[in-house]
Amino acid sequence: MAVRKLAKSWQYDFKLPGFGRHRQGGYQTKAEALLAEKTEREALLSGARQLLFGEAYVEYLAATSMKDRARDAYEHVWKRIKPELGHLYIEEVGTSATSKRSGLPRWIPSSRRCPSTWDRSRSISISFSFVPCSASCGSEAS
Repeated sequence: MAVRKLAKSWQYDFKLPGFGRHRQGGYQTKAEALLAEKTEREALLSGARQLLFGEAYVEYLAATSMKDRARDAYEHVWKRIKPELGHLYIEEVGTSATSKRSGLPRWIPSSRRCPSTWDRSRSISISFSFVPCSASCGSEAS
């Protein structure tokens, strides 16, 4: 519990395991900052702000304006992600959570590729063909 005086206002700053650091300033008095810190801490500990990853995804799609093709690509990928991570709280989702899940791919695709091309992009082969030089190649041909 740390409440500090800034140049013209007060701020609170605290850390909770599993929730990270929380800092907010701009309070006129120390009492206001203490009250805001207490309210924020209680809200975090009570779980009032915990949000499932699936719910956050739905809210994200509702709040964004994207083209239909991009939305379809997101939905296609979400079908694979939802069974593995959709039931977790958003604070629990990270690289450690995705590496423990066996149903998800071990690689992260480039954001520039469409999900339907992911499997095809893994097997790219390059072939060169050499054509024998004829008299039209120049004077160096012998």
